Amino acid sequence: MKNLKHAYPTWPSVTINITFPKEGLPGYQLALQHVCSEAVQAIEDGVKVIILPDHATGPTHVPLSALVACGGVHRCLVLQNMRAKVTLMVETCEAQGVHHLCVLVGYGADAVCPWLMMETICKIGWENLIKSSMTVDELTTHYCHSIDHGILKVMSKMGMGISTLQSYKGAQILSVHTEVVEQYFIGTASHVQGAMFDLLALNAFELHECGWPTWETILPLGMPESGEYHWWDGGEAHINSPGGIANLKDAVREKNQTVYNAYALNANEQAKSIHLCGLLDFHYGNATPIPIE
Repeated sequence: MKNLKHAYPTWPSVTINITFPKEGLPGYQLALQHVCSEAVQAIEDGVKVIILPDHATGPTHVPLSALVACGGVHRCLVLQNMRAKVTLMVETCEAQGVHHLCVLVGYGADAVCPWLMMETICKIGWENLIKSSMTVDELTTHYCHSIDHGILKVMSKMGMGISTLQSYKGAQILSVHTEVVEQYFIGTASHVQGAMFDLLALNAFELHECGWPTWETILPLGMPESGEYHWWDGGEAHINSPGGIANLKDAVREKNQTVYNAYALNANEQAKSIHLCGLLDFHYGNATPIPIE
């Protein structure tokens, strides 16, 4: 992306760093405002491509959320009638799976480079950890194809008449707190509210602390398991826990109603910490019975 000007000399580009010094929570919002003002100035200077990278992340610099930075620049340019004059590209370590890239596209990104995923694939190859006969290039190609097909699948499920990437771009299909919406995601529905700037900053510092801890600590090799993709004791909650699956198998094989009730109870309890609908209940006292004859 940085060498784009050599391939397309008539498309001048600029790189706007989306990291900020590790000096405190207020720096997060100030950095967002600085990124937006730099983007406006770049367009006034005749720039055609804006690149938002977080490569400068290090011991003294914390990355902004790529989604907030991209969405903020996108909406800022829309409000000033400048969005159609520039292409917005994002280089981020945050984007890993299909959902991450879909959200970035939904908030205005024209192109996304998940550079950390690419480097991770290369590292696996360098350390001879590839379990098949595929090369690093083949793994990278497979990753890109899986992301492309995943985005198409998400677009096909939107049910909004979206048939092209251009229609999906800027569609804004998320909810965040009104405090953030009013400044960076204008027009986004926020029925259940969500994270405010302080929480976004805390999340950024928490993730940064995993890579560059403030205090000298002894940690086991590898990244800590969060349980995000599969169940892990003490990690993210999942509807299908090992205990629930064991109960379901036993209930089906033995036709045991008691064990099935235990499975259903476990699934309902798990739903309370995962789904919004899990927080809802029926008001039986105010209900009017309906005859089923």
